[in-house]
Amino acid sequence: MKTIKATALTILTASLSVLLLAIVTGLFKPIPKNGFNRKILTQLQAIHQIEKPEQLLTYIGKYHNRYYFSGKKVNKLFSYGTNLNGLKEYTLDIPYNQKWQNNFAHAINGDSIYSWAAQVPAIYSFAINGTHTLTTTKLPYTFTRAQQIGGRNYLLRSFDPTDSVFEQVFIKYNAATGSMIKNTSVTEHLNDGGMLTDGMLLFDSSSLTALYIYFFANQLIWLDTNLNIIRRGHTIDTFATVTGSIEIYQKGSGKRATFNAPPKIVNLYSQLSGGYLFNLSAKQEDNETKERFNGGNKIDIYKFSNGQYVGSLKIPSINKEQFESFAIVDGQLLAIYKSYLVSYPLAELLLSGKEER
Repeated sequence: MKTIKATALTILTASLSVLLLAIVTGLFKPIPKNGFNRKILTQLQAIHQIEKPEQLLTYIGKYHNRYYFSGKKVNKLFSYGTNLNGLKEYTLDIPYNQKWQNNFAHAINGDSIYSWAAQVPAIYSFAINGTHTLTTTKLPYTFTRAQQIGGRNYLLRSFDPTDSVFEQVFIKYNAATGSMIKNTSVTEHLNDGGMLTDGMLLFDSSSLTALYIYFFANQLIWLDTNLNIIRRGHTIDTFATVTGSIEIYQKGSGKRATFNAPPKIVNLYSQLSGGYLFNLSAKQEDNETKERFNGGNKIDIYKFSNGQYVGSLKIPSINKEQFESFAIVDGQLLAIYKSYLVSYPLAELLLSGKEER
């Protein structure tokens, strides 16, 4: 009888243990949400970390062993040495007005700084010290995305006033001859001014291939320099369809668009380097908790040639700040936070197949 009681007690204790384990596991098990998992290659550890000016925004290039960054104001630039020391500030000879400020970007090419003024529309180039204007290139239409692809040839995502549909198209423009090639079928036509299909336009000079990556869906589109579509692909998440709604209204002689219901962001920021696409994703994977997801950004890495997923990097938050943009330069990742500028090493991680959690 004692044996029977002991056995029953053992079974009851084991059953309670299993139940308790199931409850605890259930409480802490990540809830599948987005239909994908990541292969984490490593969590990066900082080489250099400094506090930066709040106005410093994005990396624009390297010149004479200094890293250059644009500011929140169109006429402000910053630079640091490669060890993130020796801050310098510059003021470009640009009229600071709303037309410039609405949509601008800077990039370093050779010994010049190129400034893209989307609403003017024009491209200006300045000496690297920012003291005077070198050239002015007028563009045919206002644009939202642009890349220089060699000489005076440019790829643009632009509004076409000759088209009755309120959309953006892709244009290759030769500033020397004024000739252009259009492709109207790169992105969907939703009659929304191209807002729901907005994204980043990147260019790989080694393969002479452009990549357009959506902000609000997982779509990737490869283009040659004549705007022929090479292939279509997608990031590892499952968000193939853009969500959100747009309100169209008349302003003067033209149309304007605004978000009624903002779409959910899928891809925040992207860079090409060394044959890879580095993509800052806004989406949580299925096998991580919300707390872990909020503990740092994830950069997903793909082979640029075919879009194959390689793995992901985890970049930690700093004092609850997550970085907002980044650059791949000199074998390291420069992460730009609201308050900090941090460099992380990348040299060996892509050669390793090791997965960490």
